[in-house]
Amino acid sequence: QCPVGPLCEDVDLDFQTSGNGADISHLPDWTYSHGSPSVGASGFWLWSYNNWGEGINYSGYNFVAGQQYTICFVANTATHDGSPANANATFNIVGTNAPVGGFNTASGIAIPATPIPSQSIVSENWATYPNPGTATYTYTFTATDNWSNLWFYPSSATLPQVEIAISSIVICEI
Repeated sequence: QCPVGPLCEDVDLDFQTSGNGADISHLPDWTYSHGSPSVGASGFWLWSYNNWGEGINYSGYNFVAGQQYTICFVANTATHDGSPANANATFNIVGTNAPVGGFNTASGIAIPATPIPSQSIVSENWATYPNPGTATYTYTFTATDNWSNLWFYPSSATLPQVEIAISSIVICEI
């Protein structure tokens, strides 16, 4: 379970749905970085294979250089066909100074280059995630810059397709 308290902030993942599906514009702190992430009333879903896929940006929290934080999220992870993921496949959260990319396409596209400057906050090997399964993950980091954006994306160089659905995010200042 993710922490709660006065120094913790629940990230709003309530993407409204309408007759045309989910609407990312309802939450102005969220933008697509690449591909066409699936969003809904309970979070977002991303995939990757062959160095293509989907990613999403969150610009609703300002990190301060030198300050320690935790980021906690609830995720459902899987590979598309249930086989083991590529040994080097990862799930990534990167701190940046602005949203990455902004390419919303009907299908996945190549993962954009990591901006400079940036900070890798999470680069977790897919083998640590249940396949399939749901769990809570908590990572602690010290901000190396005044980051204004978090970039979320999975990365796999080969098939099978890796998939992650995030339904809760909490950011805490330590």
